[in-house]
Amino acid sequence: MDEFSQAEILLKNAYKNGDYSGWKRADSIFHSMVLKNKFASDEQEILSHLYIIKINSAKDPEKDLKVLNNLIVKFSSKKNNYPELFEKLLFFKERARFKLNKPDAEDAVLRIIDEQLKSKNPDKFIVSWAYDLLGNDYYRKKDFGPSVEFFKKSIPYFNYPNTNQLYINALQSTGAAYYNVDKIDSSLFYMKKAYREIKKTRSKNYKRLGELAFNIGIINQGKTGEYIEAEDFLKEAISFEILAHGEESPILITYYSLLADNFYFLKDIEQAEFYANKAYFLATEIIKTESVYLRSLAAMSLSKVYTSKKQFNEARKLMDTVLEESIAFFGEQDKFTSQAYIDRAMIEIGAKNYKDAEPYLLQSAKVSEAIDRVYSRHASYAYLYELYLQNKEFEKALKYSKMSKNLMQQHLENDYKVKIITDLYIAEAYLGLKQLDSARVILEEVAKNLPLYENVSGLKIQLLALENAVLLENYKQNGSQSDLEKAYGNINKLIKQLIAGKRNYNYQESKIFYSKSIVPYIDKSLEICHIKYGKDKNPEVLNTIFKLMEINKSSILLDGITDFKLKTQKGIPETVMEDEAKTKKNLLAVNETIDKIKTDTAINSRKLSALYDKQLALNNRIDSIEKHLENEFPDYYNSRNLSEAKSLDFYQTNILRKNQCIVEYYLSDERLYRLVISKNEINFKEIPNSKNIIAQVENLMVNLLQREQIDDLRNIIGTSLLPIFADSIEEIIFIVDGSLSQLPFEILDYNNTYLLQNYHISYAGSLQLYQEQVEIHRRERINVDWLGFAPDYKDNFLSANKEEVQMIGNLMEGKYSLGPEATKQNFLDLGSQASILHLATHTSLDKANPMLNKMIFYDNGKDPFELTASEIYGLKLQSDLAVLSSCETGGGNYENDGIMSMSRAFAYAGVPSTVMSLWKVPDAQTSIIMINFYKNLEKGQNKNEALANAKLHYLENVKQPELKHPYYWAGFVVSGDISPIKYGFSWWWYVLLAGIILIVIFILFIRKNQSNFFKSSNDSF
Repeated sequence: MDEFSQAEILLKNAYKNGDYSGWKRADSIFHSMVLKNKFASDEQEILSHLYIIKINSAKDPEKDLKVLNNLIVKFSSKKNNYPELFEKLLFFKERARFKLNKPDAEDAVLRIIDEQLKSKNPDKFIVSWAYDLLGNDYYRKKDFGPSVEFFKKSIPYFNYPNTNQLYINALQSTGAAYYNVDKIDSSLFYMKKAYREIKKTRSKNYKRLGELAFNIGIINQGKTGEYIEAEDFLKEAISFEILAHGEESPILITYYSLLADNFYFLKDIEQAEFYANKAYFLATEIIKTESVYLRSLAAMSLSKVYTSKKQFNEARKLMDTVLEESIAFFGEQDKFTSQAYIDRAMIEIGAKNYKDAEPYLLQSAKVSEAIDRVYSRHASYAYLYELYLQNKEFEKALKYSKMSKNLMQQHLENDYKVKIITDLYIAEAYLGLKQLDSARVILEEVAKNLPLYENVSGLKIQLLALENAVLLENYKQNGSQSDLEKAYGNINKLIKQLIAGKRNYNYQESKIFYSKSIVPYIDKSLEICHIKYGKDKNPEVLNTIFKLMEINKSSILLDGITDFKLKTQKGIPETVMEDEAKTKKNLLAVNETIDKIKTDTAINSRKLSALYDKQLALNNRIDSIEKHLENEFPDYYNSRNLSEAKSLDFYQTNILRKNQCIVEYYLSDERLYRLVISKNEINFKEIPNSKNIIAQVENLMVNLLQREQIDDLRNIIGTSLLPIFADSIEEIIFIVDGSLSQLPFEILDYNNTYLLQNYHISYAGSLQLYQEQVEIHRRERINVDWLGFAPDYKDNFLSANKEEVQMIGNLMEGKYSLGPEATKQNFLDLGSQASILHLATHTSLDKANPMLNKMIFYDNGKDPFELTASEIYGLKLQSDLAVLSSCETGGGNYENDGIMSMSRAFAYAGVPSTVMSLWKVPDAQTSIIMINFYKNLEKGQNKNEALANAKLHYLENVKQPELKHPYYWAGFVVSGDISPIKYGFSWWWYVLLAGIILIVIFILFIRKNQSNFFKSSNDSF
């Protein structure tokens, strides 16, 4: 094969399979042939020059034009010998003139196209490249309308043999042009077609694959709101970019940032944080990029995460820098600056500083209007709507929702999701203004359009909730019983949708974020139920009320506890479960390490980068396990997180004893509800003046911790919160909510005494959780294996912890580790085998990250001594009881699912019952109460009874009146299962004993029969 043919193959490989690696060699061969003026034919000479121009992308059109004119003069006399080649020469000449911006160049190119199309056999090469030339020129000038038309016309002409990559280029270019005229459906069509075509070729052009995947992902995210599909494409983009340019490619900053945003929009905050941290660290510490765009993009993603975690000052610091740099670099009138204003406003909206947010959003709207970017304007209007809706400025909310709709009608008529979302905005604004007929008309339009769109579960919830809100308001205005009945009829459907929505989230933090988002729907549904129940006292309404109250009560904790049982029932292999558990445990450990060291300025950036990489790898492994479970075990996958509460009569029949009573509270911004459930009776009530009561509870807690007089508040709050209990009730299980979660109800006044003096008190996260914890307690255990820990501390000395543990250990005939032996490692080695754990340690709460709450063991100077909540979540404990004889083990941040406490961590690890502290209880009083608690357990008392009697014993025996203040004795409470500790034999021993007895009876029976037989035989002789 001659050199020309070799070079031609290298050139055409790029057109065929995207392999441009041979172009440099081809260019060298063609240049050598031109320099030597040595060609095998005229065709070779012409083609060599044309190929050189093509390879060098017409970088020097002046020089190209001179070469082409010379060739035309030289071969004009021979043009009839090779007419097609001569036509290419003429086209390349006009192409060079076009590049030089000659006045008539565009007309000349259009004439060439027209002449080709009129001929019997148009030259596909000339037509396709001519359309592509014009399309690129208009695209460069940002005149995207003509650009779309020219690129689209080029597609069929590029679709000829051995030009796969040119065809793909045309599809991609058409998609990009459509994107810029906001024709999103068309853009996605061409982008996806290009992506499918390039994958068919098995191309190794990873850069190209990454760009296409990213483009599709970002369109799905930012334009259509198809976040699930966007996630898959963005992850593919990251994988291809790493293959193309390695793990420190600057492009990855963009990809990681926008994937983080995608997870943020999905309310999957934990995964959003993984990718936002990776993007920001890559930008600022590894690459240390000078690019304002890349630095800012990563910072904007991280600021969203900070805002969702209520770390507002950190978010402000990031976004103030972004705004300053964006204005300086891009200018005020830029879409990036517009988005920066929005992100800055979102911090203040998250912090409920609506007046501070308003100027940023108004400025964003002003900028987006000035640059006339449709989606930027839509985003600005949408956030202004949200701001005014939150602030109950409904006229302004309606104004911006209508502006958004007008914009949509002008530019986005086929974007059904934007249309639906905008209509929901308008309907909610009309509802706020009490213009119910207008709201109803809009909602009917939404219901009609919803089937046109896929993945609408969240929008279905919004629609149903808004329909109910309109029906409720109409009932209030007109007394329409049919509207009330219709609204109530929708609620069970809404409950199922709300619970099913939790299936989309794998991580606790993300599930909590979702739980917060559905609170308004639960609040409104409870209001409807309350009105209906007040009218007809239908007992079925009580079941609906109960299910609503339970949706966000420890549901995430319950899902975590029951997941193993569900997997076993559905036949998930042990190897898969072990792999998942190990991966999650490793991820928790990596997360903890990152949180601890990322603020350390002395840490090696490469080490932290490696940790971020490991974090993402573990996260991706969890995703792959989830996909495996979804594909291979759909029965399990569809069953998880669908734990709708059973009917009340089930709990009355199977869970509650005759002397027990459940008191469950639900606290919203405006209302406080109480549901009282006993064996034979159910009562429901809205407690009036809820805001005053909560203020009084908070005041009581302040006075209690300061050891001030609280009798008046005890009386007022007790009268408000407590029902009148039946004479048969001896035990009360409180299921609390919100600000009530830190209140020890036993100190409230009931019949002029402490509630403690009348009843045995315990607590539960929810009735569903309590049922599960009772069942866990019933698992078999042969012996009571008590294990205690009481470390020494160099600072913050505990005076009585070792004595407490030693005395209880001797009483329980258990094992204990004191002082230097009370290490974290000893706990990890021994704790999983104990039936009762007793930890007399210090506890430290982390307000920013509850997973970093920790119990502190002995510090020997070389081994880890802090046991974090995240580590406890990863344990599989077999204990029936964990006594956390430490400060604030029941304290922590309150989230919708409950208090993020150390007690919760032990419950998640499989412990059905915990004794925890609500505040920093004095060491000496703690020891007295704990020792008596165990003495009572040994007597066979229930845990709630044992703790109540220990507190009463303290009150009866303490001499100093000031030490009878509840601060000293009320801090410890029992949560979860309250059954007595099981001592003695396993039920298997009873089975064995029964079997022995049956065998003995059988032997005696045989002997008796034998005796009778011989007697009969003797009689016969």
